[in-house]
Amino acid sequence: MKKILTMLMAVVALTAMVVSCGGGDKQESGKSGRKRMDLPTWYAVPPTSPDALYAVGYAKKAKLQLAQTIAASRARDELSRVLGTKVTNMTKDFIEEGTTGTGADEIGDATEFSQSVSKQLTDNMLSGSTIDQQEFYELEDGNYEVFVLIKLGLSDFGAKVDAVMKANAAAFAKLQATKALDELSAEIASLRGDNKDVKAKGGSGYEEDYED
Repeated sequence: MKKILTMLMAVVALTAMVVSCGGGDKQESGKSGRKRMDLPTWYAVPPTSPDALYAVGYAKKAKLQLAQTIAASRARDELSRVLGTKVTNMTKDFIEEGTTGTGADEIGDATEFSQSVSKQLTDNMLSGSTIDQQEFYELEDGNYEVFVLIKLGLSDFGAKVDAVMKANAAAFAKLQATKALDELSAEIASLRGDNKDVKAKGGSGYEEDYED
C-alpha cells in the first residue's frame, strides 16, 4: 500500500513539473502569442497637440520591411485625408461667404479653387511628416505586425499657407471675393492639432489585415 501511495505521489509531482515547464515556455514567447487587443496605447488613443497632427497606421505582412512601409503609408494617407478635407472646407466656406457671384460657374470656380489650394498645401505639409513611434511584432504564423504613429508638425504651417496662397493669388482674384486673400491665409493658418475636427485616428487597416 505504501509503495502504491509513493508511486502515485511521484506521478503527481512529475505532472506538476511538466505543467510548470510548459507554462514558462509560453510566457517567454509572449511576443508571438500577443493577444488581439494588446495594442499600443498611442495606437488606440493617438496623442493630440496644438502644434502637431497625428495619425496611426497598421499592417500585417510576411516581410517586416513591407509591413512597416504599408503601415506608415496608411498613416500618411489618413493624415492627408483629414488635413485635406479640413482645408478644403475652410477655404470653400470662406469663399462662399465672401463672393458676389452665386451662379453655377462661380460656385464651381470656388470649389475648384478650394480643392486646388487644399491639395497643394497638403502635399507641401506631408513632406515634413515623420514617424514618431512604431512597434513591431513577430507572430507565430511567420507574419509581422507593425503599428506606426506619424507626426506632422504645424510650427511652420502659417508660412506654407502664405506661400500657397500667393501662388494662387490670380485665381483667387477671379472669384470676385469681397474678403482679402490674407484673411483666408490667416484663417487656414489658425488650424490647430488639438481641434476635434482634425484628429486623424482611422485609416489604419487593422481589422482588414488581421484576418490575413
